[in-house]
Amino acid sequence: MLYWIVDRALLLHVLLGFTAAGFGILYWNNRDRKSLRAFSVTLGLGGILWVSTVFIVTDRQQITRNLRAMADAVVAKKPEELKKYLAPELFFNAEKTRIDRATVLALANQQAGALSIEDIRLTQFHFEQLSRTDAKAEVFFSAVIDMQGMTQPCQCKAGFLRRDDAWLLQSLEVFTPVGNQPIHIPVR
Repeated sequence: MLYWIVDRALLLHVLLGFTAAGFGILYWNNRDRKSLRAFSVTLGLGGILWVSTVFIVTDRQQITRNLRAMADAVVAKKPEELKKYLAPELFFNAEKTRIDRATVLALANQQAGALSIEDIRLTQFHFEQLSRTDAKAEVFFSAVIDMQGMTQPCQCKAGFLRRDDAWLLQSLEVFTPVGNQPIHIPVR
């Protein structure tokens, strides 16, 4: 329940803000203690919610941070950093080509250098599935890759599994930005 609240903190902050404004206006007009208490409680709840978003990391936040950290590791050509976020066995492309972690690390380092990748920006995360009990998650997101003086946008679908209290990338598919046609990632 707490993760649900933290994942939707912006919406709850807006609702609490409107509620606090309503109680503030009511107090300003009537000058009664009930309105002042309600205003104070609403502000207090907003403060507690803000503090909880600072200290509680939800599964969605961990997966999003992992994806961004992997993108940064590819750009910086740091395979050991990338290794922390990968499952021992990965599946690529629509045909689910199976690859071991060492091969993925070598390919990522080789391709980042060959393509002169300067930056990878990830946006628009949409979680299709997220289950702690099944230890699986599936997220769709947009990626924009700056390489060789050009920008390449794409859509991605990543599958994660949960091991030892961490979400690890298990599968990755890449699609064209329009039409969602699969883009084959050369993995052999």
